Amino acid sequence: MNKKIKLIFNASILSYDYQKTSSRSGIFFVAWNILQEMLKHDDIEIYFYASRSLMYGLKNFKESNPKYANIPILGKFTPINYFLGILEYWKYNCRKLDKKDNLFKKIVRFVTIRILRMAYKHKCIDKSLKKELNKYSVFFSPDNAAPKDILEYPQIKKFTFLHDAIPIVLKDYFFQMKISTSWFKDVYDALNKNDYYFTNSEHTKQDFLKYCDNLNPEHITTTLLGANEKFYQVTDENVIKSIKKKYNIPEDKKFVFSLCTLEPRKNLIFAVKNFVKFIKENNIDDLIFVMGGGHWQLFLETLNKELDGLGEYKNKIISTGYIDDDDLAALYSASEMFVYTSLYEGFGMPVLEAMQCGCACITSNVTSIPEVIGDAGIQINPKSDEEMVEAYKKMYYDKDFKDECRKKALERAKLFSWKKCTDIIVNKIHEVVNEA
Repeated sequence: MNKKIKLIFNASILSYDYQKTSSRSGIFFVAWNILQEMLKHDDIEIYFYASRSLMYGLKNFKESNPKYANIPILGKFTPINYFLGILEYWKYNCRKLDKKDNLFKKIVRFVTIRILRMAYKHKCIDKSLKKELNKYSVFFSPDNAAPKDILEYPQIKKFTFLHDAIPIVLKDYFFQMKISTSWFKDVYDALNKNDYYFTNSEHTKQDFLKYCDNLNPEHITTTLLGANEKFYQVTDENVIKSIKKKYNIPEDKKFVFSLCTLEPRKNLIFAVKNFVKFIKENNIDDLIFVMGGGHWQLFLETLNKELDGLGEYKNKIISTGYIDDDDLAALYSASEMFVYTSLYEGFGMPVLEAMQCGCACITSNVTSIPEVIGDAGIQINPKSDEEMVEAYKKMYYDKDFKDECRKKALERAKLFSWKKCTDIIVNKIHEVVNEA
């Protein structure tokens, strides 16, 4: 029987629970789902950790659900934590949403970002608790590197989840969009041969080994992700009708669905332009393109310019913005097809979610996406206009093929689960601790 492990869970990202932006997507849900499964393990005793600026948000997250009530937060909650938490809240509320940006928002953003940036660099745990760190065996982080105080305790085994190497592989995009990659630099600079890592796909593992020679391949474990149980095939027409109305999708129209952060890497302009080309060439009037998800502000301006250039076909494109989690299953299920032609993915979670809802998918044939979709949909070269148009054509006109894709998607989705993912993580942690 495995010995009970005292595990420090870096829950900093869970403090973003209240935000409906790109901060509350991707990695956030990976962390959240792993936590849910870890709580089912009697051989793991969890303690929360968060950087000082995020402790207030973590406290609110902890209080939002009774199941977290007995999980202690490592560190004392001080007036400084409260102050920094308020700054995080105001930074979120004064984020730039459009061109109508008033002076008050600009000032708040300027002040909060700079204060928080200084606070973030000071990732320390209360000095009064340092002497107690000897009782912990493991530090697990679903995203960031371990803080310097943890590094001082060699008996604490460090495990970090690596999601992708995008800031290295596609660094030009981040430069173009003026998006900071300092968080990734912190993770990258902390990579070493002694600590242990999990990756969400074999492709992600190979990328890190390719771009970082300071890693031990035997210390990297691949554990494919899962999709939450809330993603299921919705067949209730009344529910679908209600959701379409909520997001202004015409009741009498079929729709192609895309869900992603609106940024260059997602290759959304490619998908939209070829959609317009497809319906224009085939005189199709009963199909529209629905794109959901948060956005990078600078890219949104580029996207809007592209949409303006579509002329009369612009009304065939609907941008919903952020979609409530509970509405996604109905949108996936009701769509004619799901399109995800990203240029690079560490895993490609929306593809798995769509598959679990029985959706026919068109995806890229690059990076990790083939590991997810397998033969359950159409894979294309994400830079080939011809392949994209042909994929739309196949899905739209060949009903038997589309139905077969739906069946295969449901079956393949059963191969993935958060339980499998977390069991691999917990078993590896036990293996390392028991060898120590």
